[in-house]
Parts: sequence; structure tokens; C-alpha cells
Amino acid sequence: MILAEEFKAVSSELHNALLAVIEQEQANTGKEITVRYVTHEEFKAKTVDSRAVVRTGECTPYANVIFQAGVVF
Repeated sequence: MILAEEFKAVSSELHNALLAVIEQEQANTGKEITVRYVTHEEFKAKTVDSRAVVRTGECTPYANVIFQAGVVF
């Protein structure tokens, strides 16, 4: 999972809520979910390679998330 570094400071309440959900999911499944932070500019550059986009209507600044699966195709 990739998040913008700015998400922590600008939207800390939502950031903490997301991390709590991720921690709960890890506890339920026993699978590790790696969280990596990049600058917002790096985040936008990474979206160019996206295979799918889910638009939720969330408008909190920097609250976008990139999920990566372990498949290469």
C-alpha cells in the first residue's frame, strides 16, 4: 500500500483510521500489509501505471491510496 507522506500531517485523523483498519485486517488474516510513503508528486507519478481506479468521492486532501497486488501481469 502506498500513501502520500503529506497524508499523515494534513489529514491525520483519517490517516490513523485507515491504519487502524489495516492493522485489524492484518490481525484477522495473518497477512502482512506493507505501508510505504512517498511524496505527493511521486504518488501522482505512480498512478500513470495503474491498471484500475476506484473513485469513492472522498475529497480529503492526500487521502488517496495505491494498493499493489503481488502479481506481475
